Amino acid sequence: MPPSVVQLSDVKFRWRPENPLTLDVPGFELMAGECLFVYGPSGSGKTTLLNLVAGVANPEHGEVRVLDQSLAQLPTAHRDAFRSDHIGLIFQMFNLVPYLSVVENILLPCRFSARRRDRAVANDGSLDAAASRLLGDLELDFTDLGSRTVSELSVGQQQRVAAARALIGAPELIIADEPTSSLDADVQQAFLDLLFNEVKQTGAALLFVSHDRRLEPRFTRSVSLTDINNAVTPSLGPQLSP
Repeated sequence: MPPSVVQLSDVKFRWRPENPLTLDVPGFELMAGECLFVYGPSGSGKTTLLNLVAGVANPEHGEVRVLDQSLAQLPTAHRDAFRSDHIGLIFQMFNLVPYLSVVENILLPCRFSARRRDRAVANDGSLDAAASRLLGDLELDFTDLGSRTVSELSVGQQQRVAAARALIGAPELIIADEPTSSLDADVQQAFLDLLFNEVKQTGAALLFVSHDRRLEPRFTRSVSLTDINNAVTPSLGPQLSP
């Protein structure tokens, strides 16, 4: 049986003490090599789940473990370093640095994580070669685009650069929040092919959140937040505190 990459145990979370629970998950697990598609209506806790798994937020109750490490037990600086070493993030809003070039944006994780820098060089021979391979897999030309600032790119191109940045250095966990929303159908398939290939090659786990259920059949497993989050119900949405 493959090892567990993410475990949630009796996790409860709310953004403010006076607010109702946003997330109430008795149990959740993601295994190495698994590609999990997570869906649910607005307000069902999809982004909150990703924030907890990435260590951006801490639960008020229960435990979130990534690679058997309890994230809440790590001091903030150590948690940030752990995220840099082990988690690749693809944000819905990209979070690219506009004044840096395409290559500089892709290689940012390698500036903060010696572990990912060493893995990128070991896998591809050099950092530039790693960036070039990922861009090519996403149907972007390294020679043409590599030195441009990301502000010169289209929205779809920026989204693919954000994906390449998340994948550089073979992180064990890839978290993707609506990553195909700005891509046309053909590029969506190339994008998914790259994600699945990286998971297959490295044994990483993929946690992929999207409202587009047309993508769901390509994943090894799918989960509705309304099925695992007791803070929401399929018919009523988020529950109000009594």
